[in-house]
Amino acid sequence: MTIYQYRGRNPLVAPLCEYNRTDGNMQRFRFYRFVGKSAGTVDLDQFVIAVDTYSKFVFAYAAITDIDKVVGQEVPQAYEPVELHSEDERPFYEYDPIGYVKEDGTVVRYPQYEKDMKTDRAVNYLPRIHRPAEYPGFPETVARHDPEGQGRSPYYPELYAGQTQTP
Repeated sequence: MTIYQYRGRNPLVAPLCEYNRTDGNMQRFRFYRFVGKSAGTVDLDQFVIAVDTYSKFVFAYAAITDIDKVVGQEVPQAYEPVELHSEDERPFYEYDPIGYVKEDGTVVRYPQYEKDMKTDRAVNYLPRIHRPAEYPGFPETVARHDPEGQGRSPYYPELYAGQTQTP
């Protein structure tokens, strides 16, 4: 397995396009891609997560756009930026984070993300903003570094309505 890290640019978008050049927040992110073989036979090329180097929150940045059945399993074959497929076309980092990175480098996934992955099937997963009407009890505050600390992205602009600057 080979792990690729892309610094400050979404690898699903052309490096010099406006999306990667003009958004100052992009420089905060490390995007990860895994390439290898599953069970030694199935080729994998997975665009997985983006980690915010400031907050250490983990975000989904890729939408699966094509899958193949391989030995009875659905295997992603193509990806596009989530902005092209998500509910209201926000930048990926404005959606609720899916987890966070602990000081020792361990990634902790939030329970709602795990639940969404099962409900949506992993190959259909898209990040979202969990609104109270649809997800009673989901916090509307910024997520925390705690296994039960799910919540909003620190970049979710509605948290800062009336203020002049977001983080």
